[in-house]
Amino acid sequence: MIRPSSSYPYPHPVIYPRDGSGQGLPYLCDMFTDGGGWIVIQRRSSLFNVDFYRDWATYKKGFGTFDDEFWLRNERIHAFTSSGTWELRVDLKYKGKEAYALYSKFKVQSESKQYKLRFDTYNGTAGSSLRRHNGCKFSTLDRDNDRLGNTHCAKKNVGGW
Repeated sequence: MIRPSSSYPYPHPVIYPRDGSGQGLPYLCDMFTDGGGWIVIQRRSSLFNVDFYRDWATYKKGFGTFDDEFWLRNERIHAFTSSGTWELRVDLKYKGKEAYALYSKFKVQSESKQYKLRFDTYNGTAGSSLRRHNGCKFSTLDRDNDRLGNTHCAKKNVGGW
């Protein structure tokens, strides 16, 4: 989930835009976690209802549904984080245990820069599994942008940084 560093708490979850005008693309906001105001960019569950083994174009435009598993879209994540200061929060739940990772100054660069991931500091209880991916370009099954010359991580582990 991402949110502007200066966000304010909201009373309930909501899908924007709320006015039904159809203006802009919808996105899901978590209004409960850590004060609310989080834009949910990905939801995964242990059920694996949605296949995340996708190509570049699909990650660019997003997939899945807000009531199930989904990836928001790389273009939208870049658009949100291209101005202002943002935080990334990763919440993990497994076998009744919960943990989180919080990254400050989160940013995803443009497609021309392969949606390169940037962030500053980590805080949390989950461990910083993204630390080694800071500065990495996004990879998918059809675009190998990882730093490992002899391994295609996205083919092995699904798309991402």
